[in-house]
Amino acid sequence: MDDDALRAEISDELLRFIAGVVLFSNEVAKRIGLGPSDSQFLGLLRLEGPLTPGRLAELTGLTTGTVTG
Repeated sequence: MDDDALRAEISDELLRFIAGVVLFSNEVAKRIGLGPSDSQFLGLLRLEGPLTPGRLAELTGLTTGTVTG
């Protein structure tokens, strides 16, 4: 297998992995009564510790109003 083919295969597998993680995360969130964003925020808070709404907005690309809601 040449380098380009190997890169393409790794890229495809990485995309499949990411899609699987997102789908799994959404299903877990749904089963415990959270929205997908809420679940992601909890993960960020677990990794980063306490964060202000401004910092959460920076990390997620959302507005502070959306984060506060």
